[in-house]
Amino acid sequence: MTHGSGRLSTSIPPEPPDPTALAEADRRDVERVLEGDTEAFRGIVERHGPALYRLCWRLLRCPAEAEEAAQEALARAYAGLGSFRRESGLGLWLRRIAVNLCRDILKRSARGERSTAEPERRGAAPLFAGAPAPLPEQAMDLSRALRAVGEAMAGLPLVKREALTLRLLEGLSYEEMSGILGVREGALKVRVHRARQRLKEALGARLPAALAEEVDP
Repeated sequence: MTHGSGRLSTSIPPEPPDPTALAEADRRDVERVLEGDTEAFRGIVERHGPALYRLCWRLLRCPAEAEEAAQEALARAYAGLGSFRRESGLGLWLRRIAVNLCRDILKRSARGERSTAEPERRGAAPLFAGAPAPLPEQAMDLSRALRAVGEAMAGLPLVKREALTLRLLEGLSYEEMSGILGVREGALKVRVHRARQRLKEALGARLPAALAEEVDP
């Protein structure tokens, strides 16, 4: 990413931003960039870069590829900012770009065009980013549980993994998911339900309760 702060920060902010303030900051910076102030894109990178990295990692499970995909998503967003329709929300628009990039990477992988990272590197980033740090005696069990969930999700068909990631790990509504994936809400609910069933079959009691049941249909 050549615009903004250079190397993408993958740090996790301690508190989620206020949605209204975030939308206003996005609106202001988009307008400034379109008016020729390229430095204003730095604010967009700082606000959305870490979340894009987490999304890409959750789909790719490789830190290096996730950072590359997030960087490329931001670069494409900068180049195509004039086509951004403000009613969709900048964060959702950026996620749509990132998901499409991850799809391309995974398709290349299926054709044997993507190198396979070592398993330990694929498990290096947090599956549930932003969760409180576990107590020392809980850390080992939590690490094993999250690794098992990550491996089970990696075995899901791509369309189910995308839906489950956006719904449960990204916390998006079905309406927001539909805007990103271009799929009807009803079809997405079916995908999430079937993905959950696959995880239940694979993990049994090891599946965290938050992933086992739909909270807000």
